[in-house]
Order: sequence, then structure tokens, then C-alpha cells
Amino acid sequence: MSTLKNLPFTASQLSSILDEIGNDGHSIYTPSELAKHIGLPENIFDPWSHIHNSDGSHKGTITADGSAVESMKGMYGLDFLQSAAMKLNVKSTDMMGRGSRARSITSALRDYLKTV
Repeated sequence: MSTLKNLPFTASQLSSILDEIGNDGHSIYTPSELAKHIGLPENIFDPWSHIHNSDGSHKGTITADGSAVESMKGMYGLDFLQSAAMKLNVKSTDMMGRGSRARSITSALRDYLKTV
């Protein structure tokens, strides 16, 4: 099975990623945990993994294990969804709000995967 154009995943692997993070426009995923759940090498998520900093606001404070943290290295789910859609030239409905945007992109990506 070959990888999708412009992404290091097969259609089946992207579907598994969407099962894990799709529809979530808020979370930062640790590459090691995500890779373990999906069964992919951790470094496959390196292009999307960055240091994210808390800003002290209600919506901008990052938590890990229930406690606020100053920063966290990981993959922001919405960034991944937007990047995957862009690389596959998948269009979705523009939505306000991170959760609505993530659901729209996830739906569009799932529709695309039905065609490959």
C-alpha cells in the first residue's frame, strides 16, 4: 500500500490518525503516545511536533495530567488536520471555533479517504 501524496502515511494510517485525533481542535498530542496508539514510528509526527507555550489565559493554558504546565512538546491536533487537508488539497467548510473547524476538516478528510 503506497503513501498518500505529500504525506508519509497510507490512507489506512491517516484514517487511524483521524480516529485518534479527528474532531479535536484543542489538544496537543505527545508523539510517543500517539504513535503507540496508532502503531506508527514516533518520528513520523516530527514535522508537526513543536514546543507549545502556555499564555496564562483560560483557553491558552496547557495542562498535562491535570496540572498547568509552562510548555509542552507535541503535535497540536488542529495544526495537523489543517496541514493534512492542505497537502491533500482537501477543502472543508470554514467554521468559527477550533472544535467546529476540526470537525469540518475531519469530515472532509474522511470523504477524501473514501475516494483513494
